[in-house]
Amino acid sequence: MSSPVASALLLLLVVASAFVAFLPTLDAGFVNWDDDLNFINNPHFRGLGWANLHWMFTTIHDTEASVRGDGLRRYRRAAG
Repeated sequence: MSSPVASALLLLLVVASAFVAFLPTLDAGFVNWDDDLNFINNPHFRGLGWANLHWMFTTIHDTEASVRGDGLRRYRRAAG
């Protein structure tokens, strides 16, 4: 059984490690990779009505393949 002090120190170590690992991201700007595809130009994403919620939870898109063309899909097929 570990003591509460050891558990607290372990928790502090994990939190500090995660903070240090992600610290460089604070200098990064906003990355606008697929907001136009997912939100701005998407006619289905126009609110939180039943039809919109149904579409959100039942539609699957491979956004990487749609943005980069079919190359990623062919790579996955060849690799797997």
